[in-house]
Amino acid sequence: MTGHELATDSLIWCAIIICGIITFLTRFLPLTHLMPQQISKPIERALGYMPVAVLTPIIITAILMPGSELISEGNMRIPASLIAILVAKLTGSIVMTLVSGLSTLWLLNFLFLPV
Repeated sequence: MTGHELATDSLIWCAIIICGIITFLTRFLPLTHLMPQQISKPIERALGYMPVAVLTPIIITAILMPGSELISEGNMRIPASLIAILVAKLTGSIVMTLVSGLSTLWLLNFLFLPV
């Protein structure tokens, strides 16, 4: 094992341990009396944007870069995601959005991608 591999392994283990500690603290601290019982309104409003802030880059990357290149020619995820966005706006249903987006993706892949 080279020094570079050892440093990489150590860095990965440090990241895992730190993420584990942070995850534990976010679950444990609200159960103790160390945190206030009420969260202020500005913080509560800001926390409402967290799911969008976290999920948007993950979803955009999954749609635009399914492989290693940006926006490939046969990327059927783009039209499927546009259909899913339209269904989400019209119905407001998470289940309908998922079903429509995935079924559109599967249908487009079946129709247009060569076997």
